[in-house]
Amino acid sequence: MTINIPPPRLIDLTYEALLKSYWRKEALKKFLISSHISSSFIATWLHEESKRDFLDRLFNRLQQAEKGKAVISRMAHSLSEQSIFPDLRYREDSDLKIQAAHKAVQELKSYLKQLNEQVTSEKDRLEIQKQARIEKERIQQSQTATRI
Repeated sequence: MTINIPPPRLIDLTYEALLKSYWRKEALKKFLISSHISSSFIATWLHEESKRDFLDRLFNRLQQAEKGKAVISRMAHSLSEQSIFPDLRYREDSDLKIQAAHKAVQELKSYLKQLNEQVTSEKDRLEIQKQARIEKERIQQSQTATRI
């Protein structure tokens, strides 16, 4: 499912999952490049700038452009498919970091599932309305034909 305009909750969950899934800047950069973030923007990441500050700038910029909103949706779907977190291994507090990342990804996955179900139920509702309208028109035409 592609979400055209990501709801604020989806943006927040994507941000959190991204922040918690990648510890090293290089690993995060690889993910961002694979998510179609321009290399020129990534190059603006200053050495002393924290991961959170950089992601704040990135997400602010993405939310201002239509294509950026689609990028956030693609990132959300990519992140929701994660089940292992190799960038978080071999750290002193790896277990805690992996648990936090797993929780953030599960929350994102759950929210995406909820959005997908809403879209599906909306499509079903619209299809039922369409069928009812067609049936009503058929009955009206039938009644008009019998009057003539």
